[in-house]
Amino acid sequence: MNQTVSAQTLIGLLVRHGLGLAAGALLADGTLSADQVNTIGGAITGLVVIAWSVWQKKRAVKA
Repeated sequence: MNQTVSAQTLIGLLVRHGLGLAAGALLADGTLSADQVNTIGGAITGLVVIAWSVWQKKRAVKA
């Protein structure tokens, strides 16, 4: 069975796991509260989604 993963899926997985790792470390250290981690994680995720959308649209215009 040949399973391929798209670049978009791979980047999404890496970003999600990176955020989870960073959040876990900051929570364990006591640097941030759970509410702060949720707020920051949501903001970062939103910015990544916007940046990815803009990048895709610019790439589509060039093609």
